[in-house]
Amino acid sequence: MGEKRRFKLKSKYLILFSYPFFQGGNRDPEPLDAEVHDALTSILSGHAVPKKSRTRLQRVAYVKLSRYHFTLGELHNPLIGKASQCIIYNGRIVPKKDDINDIVSFYQKETKGDGSRKLELVIRKKFVGGFFLQTSFT
Repeated sequence: MGEKRRFKLKSKYLILFSYPFFQGGNRDPEPLDAEVHDALTSILSGHAVPKKSRTRLQRVAYVKLSRYHFTLGELHNPLIGKASQCIIYNGRIVPKKDDINDIVSFYQKETKGDGSRKLELVIRKKFVGGFFLQTSFT
């Protein structure tokens, strides 16, 4: 009877600490809403807003900036085919949520349907975010 009890405690311990929110902030940021993305772009380009007159979206953008330390720079965007100014996190582009389906369909054609694992690896080299949690293939 004592053996069963120890096994249950071990399994609860493993389940409890296997969730990603116990990892201490090692996660990549999710793709941003279009309004937050635009507000973050304006903040990073130098258009600071006084604290008392910030809108809700600007406050959200400032919180995301303090958590993830985004930068604004030029990287080669494969969807456009040339270098463009974009929000960067750890050398990868932070896309808008509206662009996710375009990104996945672009790389689906580029990899010629080789499978979802290869597709995810190819996308994660250039972009940040959990694409397959938010995308549906139709």
